[in-house]
Amino acid sequence: MSENYILKLNNINLSFGGVQAVREININIINKQITGIIGPNGAGKTTLFNIISGIYKPDTGSIIYNDKDITQLPPHKITRLGIARTFQNLRLLARSSVLENIMTAAQNKFYNYNFIENMLHIARWRKAERELKDLSMSYLERLGLADRYSQDAGTLPYGLQRRLEIARALALKPELLLLDEPAAGMNTEEVIELNSLITSIHKDFNLSIIIIEHHMDLIMKICPQIHCLNFGTEIASGSPDEIRANQEVLAAYLGNKK
Repeated sequence: MSENYILKLNNINLSFGGVQAVREININIINKQITGIIGPNGAGKTTLFNIISGIYKPDTGSIIYNDKDITQLPPHKITRLGIARTFQNLRLLARSSVLENIMTAAQNKFYNYNFIENMLHIARWRKAERELKDLSMSYLERLGLADRYSQDAGTLPYGLQRRLEIARALALKPELLLLDEPAAGMNTEEVIELNSLITSIHKDFNLSIIIIEHHMDLIMKICPQIHCLNFGTEIASGSPDEIRANQEVLAAYLGNKK
C-alpha cells in the first residue's frame, strides 16, 4: 500500500554563487507524521526549509504539497495553502504584546468584513475583533502563555519566546508545520518540556510536522522517520534505530568515524 504523502520534494537543487547548497534532494513527508531532519552545520537543513516555504526558489526540481505544485509560489501564497514555519533566529514582534503577536498572525485567516466596516468600526467589525482576541487567547492558553498576554514579546524568557513563535505559527491554521531548531538555546529540562509540547500539538491539531534539530534526544524520541543531510545532500533516512546505526551518519553528524 502506498503512503499518503503531504509533501514531496523531487530532485531539488539550489546553488549560491557556484556553491551547491542542496543537491538532488528527494524526500517524501508522510501525512500526519512528525518527521525529523538532522545534519551538521551547513548541511542545507534551513536552506531546505526556505525552499519549501518559498523564500528560495530551487534551480531545478519540484515541490508538491497536497498534490499541488508550489515550486514557484511566493511565501504568502504557500502560507495560505497551509504551510507555516518558525525560524532558527526568532522573528517575533518584540515591542508588541504577546497577544498582539498572535492576533497579527490569526487575522490573516479570520477577518471577513470589508474596508468600510473597518473604517467605521461598526458592529460586525467589533464582533470580529472580539472573536479574534478570544481565538488568539486560546492559542496562548494552549501554549501556556495566557498569563503573559499583555507583556512585550521581546521581554519574555527565551524558552517562552520559542513557545510564542510556535503559537503564532499555529494561529495560521497550518496543515504542515515546519519547526527550525525549536530547542535551540534550551536546557535539558526545557527540551523535555518541548518534547511533550510538540507531541501534544501534533495530536491535538492533527498536524504534519517537520523538525530541524540538533538535540538528538528530541529527534529520536518523537520522530518515527528521520532524514540526515550532509553537504547539501541526503545521506541517510529511516527510523531512529536505523539512523543511530548508520555509519555515515555517525561520521558526518556525530563525528564518529568508526
